[in-house]
Amino acid sequence: MTLTSRIPRSIWLRALVLVALVAVGISLLRWTPLGDLLTEEQVRAWADQIRALWWSPIVLVSLYIVLAPLGVPTAPLLVAGYAF
Repeated sequence: MTLTSRIPRSIWLRALVLVALVAVGISLLRWTPLGDLLTEEQVRAWADQIRALWWSPIVLVSLYIVLAPLGVPTAPLLVAGYAF
Protein backbone atom coordinates (compact mmCIF):
# COMPACT_ATOMS: atom_id res chain seq x y z
CA MET A 1 0.00 0.00 0.00
CA THR A 2 1.55 3.30 -1.09
CA LEU A 3 1.16 6.72 0.45
CA THR A 4 -0.89 8.02 -2.47
CA SER A 5 -3.40 5.20 -2.18
CA ARG A 6 -4.06 6.02 1.50
CA ILE A 7 -4.68 9.75 0.98
CA PRO A 8 -8.02 10.59 -0.68
CA ARG A 9 -7.93 12.35 -4.02
CA SER A 10 -9.87 15.33 -2.64
CA ILE A 11 -7.05 16.05 -0.17
CA TRP A 12 -4.52 16.07 -2.99
CA LEU A 13 -6.74 18.40 -4.99
CA ARG A 14 -7.13 20.81 -2.07
CA ALA A 15 -3.39 20.83 -1.49
CA LEU A 16 -2.77 21.53 -5.17
CA VAL A 17 -5.28 24.39 -5.16
CA LEU A 18 -3.64 25.87 -2.06
CA VAL A 19 -0.18 25.70 -3.64
CA ALA A 20 -1.54 27.30 -6.83
CA LEU A 21 -3.22 30.14 -4.88
CA VAL A 22 -0.03 30.86 -2.95
CA ALA A 23 2.01 30.83 -6.17
CA VAL A 24 -0.41 33.22 -7.87
CA GLY A 25 -0.39 35.54 -4.87
CA ILE A 26 3.40 35.64 -4.73
CA SER A 27 3.56 36.21 -8.49
CA LEU A 28 1.08 39.09 -8.28
CA LEU A 29 3.06 40.76 -5.52
CA ARG A 30 6.40 40.25 -7.22
CA TRP A 31 5.72 41.02 -10.88
CA THR A 32 2.79 43.46 -10.93
CA PRO A 33 2.23 46.98 -9.57
CA LEU A 34 0.23 45.42 -6.73
CA GLY A 35 3.48 44.85 -4.88
CA ASP A 36 4.14 48.59 -4.89
CA LEU A 37 0.74 49.25 -3.32
CA LEU A 38 1.33 46.87 -0.44
CA THR A 39 4.48 48.35 1.02
CA GLU A 40 4.71 48.79 4.79
CA GLU A 41 4.49 52.57 4.49
CA GLN A 42 1.39 52.37 2.29
CA VAL A 43 -0.40 49.96 4.62
CA ARG A 44 0.40 52.18 7.60
CA ALA A 45 -0.98 55.20 5.74
CA TRP A 46 -4.22 53.32 4.99
CA ALA A 47 -4.49 52.28 8.63
CA ASP A 48 -4.12 55.89 9.74
CA GLN A 49 -6.84 56.97 7.30
CA ILE A 50 -9.19 54.26 8.57
CA ARG A 51 -8.53 55.21 12.20
CA ALA A 52 -9.57 58.77 11.40
CA LEU A 53 -13.05 57.71 10.23
CA TRP A 54 -15.67 57.96 12.96
CA TRP A 55 -17.83 55.23 11.44
CA SER A 56 -15.15 52.52 11.05
CA PRO A 57 -16.00 50.80 14.39
CA ILE A 58 -19.66 50.66 13.33
CA VAL A 59 -18.71 48.95 10.07
CA LEU A 60 -16.48 46.48 11.92
CA VAL A 61 -19.20 45.49 14.38
CA SER A 62 -21.79 45.29 11.59
CA LEU A 63 -19.58 42.99 9.54
CA TYR A 64 -19.03 40.79 12.57
CA ILE A 65 -22.78 40.59 13.26
CA VAL A 66 -23.52 39.63 9.65
CA LEU A 67 -20.61 37.29 8.94
CA ALA A 68 -20.31 35.34 12.21
CA PRO A 69 -23.72 33.59 11.95
CA LEU A 70 -22.95 32.69 8.33
CA GLY A 71 -19.91 30.71 9.41
CA VAL A 72 -17.37 33.05 7.83
CA PRO A 73 -14.13 33.10 9.84
CA THR A 74 -14.10 36.24 11.95
CA ALA A 75 -10.45 36.13 13.00
CA PRO A 76 -9.44 38.70 10.35
CA LEU A 77 -12.09 41.06 11.73
CA LEU A 78 -10.76 40.59 15.25
CA VAL A 79 -7.23 41.34 14.07
CA ALA A 80 -8.46 44.39 12.16
CA GLY A 81 -10.32 45.63 15.24
CA TYR A 82 -7.22 45.25 17.36
CA ALA A 83 -4.96 46.88 14.77
CA PHE A 84 -7.22 49.85 14.13
